[in-house]
Amino acid sequence: MSRRATKVAAAPVEVRPVPDWRIAHMTALVDEDRLGEEWDRDRLLLLPRPGGLLTRRDACAVADCPNQVPGGPSPLCVSHAGQFARSGRSSVEEWLATGEVHPVRRRHHEGPCAVTDADGLRCARPAHGIQRLCRGHLAMWLTGRRRGVGFDDYMARARPLEGFGACTATCCYFEAVYRRTRLCEAHYCAWVEQGRPEGKDFQTFLARVRQPANHKVLSLRGLPVLVRLELLHGICCRMDDQIRTGSEDMRVFVDLLRATAIASVTDIGTGRVSPDWPTEAGSGRFARYVFDRVRLAYADPEDEQRRDVWDLRVFGRSGNLDFSPIRQVWLKEAAQAWASTALGRRTESTVQHHVHALGVLSAVLATSPGGGQDPACLGRADVERFLARVRVVPAARTGQPYGSERAVGIVKNCALVTREAREMGLAPTLAPAFSFRRSDGGKVVGSDVGRALPAHVVAQLDAHLDLLRGVPGNTSGDRVPAVWAYWASEQARRRFLPISC
Repeated sequence: MSRRATKVAAAPVEVRPVPDWRIAHMTALVDEDRLGEEWDRDRLLLLPRPGGLLTRRDACAVADCPNQVPGGPSPLCVSHAGQFARSGRSSVEEWLATGEVHPVRRRHHEGPCAVTDADGLRCARPAHGIQRLCRGHLAMWLTGRRRGVGFDDYMARARPLEGFGACTATCCYFEAVYRRTRLCEAHYCAWVEQGRPEGKDFQTFLARVRQPANHKVLSLRGLPVLVRLELLHGICCRMDDQIRTGSEDMRVFVDLLRATAIASVTDIGTGRVSPDWPTEAGSGRFARYVFDRVRLAYADPEDEQRRDVWDLRVFGRSGNLDFSPIRQVWLKEAAQAWASTALGRRTESTVQHHVHALGVLSAVLATSPGGGQDPACLGRADVERFLARVRVVPAARTGQPYGSERAVGIVKNCALVTREAREMGLAPTLAPAFSFRRSDGGKVVGSDVGRALPAHVVAQLDAHLDLLRGVPGNTSGDRVPAVWAYWASEQARRRFLPISC
């Protein structure tokens, strides 16, 4: 036997799928109990209710009407508001009392057929039409009516029919109406419109077809687990922000995610798939909101610090921090390292002002020989050039030079960041000669005004020491602390004493 024949085949290595950490992360973030009765976790359906946390709209004033009030002073839905307008009545209460109200016809019914036998067994097929009969019983009733059979007599003799099971479309929650395709009415029409695909094309159709346009229900069936959790996270965030979220706003985006078969909502922005974003106003806002909140949930502070534009919500703040105007690599890295530490000690607006000041410094250094790219070659001459040009550099937003007060602030901010970056070792190659002095930038005109009371005001306060001695807690006799002097001046002003500044 040859060596090749005696060689034992290696056992196949079992490849196990790597668990996606994002599923565990989203599972920890999503609290499905907050949705209450508006979330059916068994059937994976959102059921927005009138006055609920999602729609935040009241129910129609007509009894048993499932529609919601679109807003405004009218207590009626759109359909019943039209009926009321055509009735000629003066008030809604009067119109409701007349009995002229007609029920709203819905395109899709979830209830079963109304036929029931003597034992209480009901027909398993879905209802259709005003008579609430399935298609089979409706056809038999129409045939009997042509022969003169009354509706009550027909219902007394009708017997229940066996159902066809649930619709085979992945997203659907209706019962099947047709025996061969096992499709509901809505998806059967969609199947016909797409040319009645068969085989693999039919399976693709079942997986990616849109859900029924039912304003009461939103189906999250047929979506990957991660995508479903991401959608629920975005919906819960909208509830926290008290943003109204109706099924009509979510359906287009959900059907788009199902049709593209993506693994995560964030894949829309990665270029791996490029679906057309919803063009409707409500659907587009919902899609952008969910994408933003999901991306924020996955954001890592360390990864965010390597970007040119920081989303400060990742660090528990608000707003953005833009480092893109800083052209020198060493200065940008030092600014980012300084900002990451400064966010824990300063407000976001203060850090934004300092980073903006470094952008002005970078623009001036870019005009020097070498463009300021080598920090070891910088010196005091570069600082002097910056001090001379900071007042003529045009602002990015207005295109006009900075005012004197803002120019002084830019110099002081650059001096502070440079000094702290050097102390923390964030710019180890920066030349020692590149440093700011205490007097650089000058003083802001009028910056010392108000730090001390004028002499004539102090003289007038001395003339009213009786007010000062009456301050609660003043045990120093004729000596009056500054805070009590300020209090006395306020009392004098309120009593219209002749003290003028």
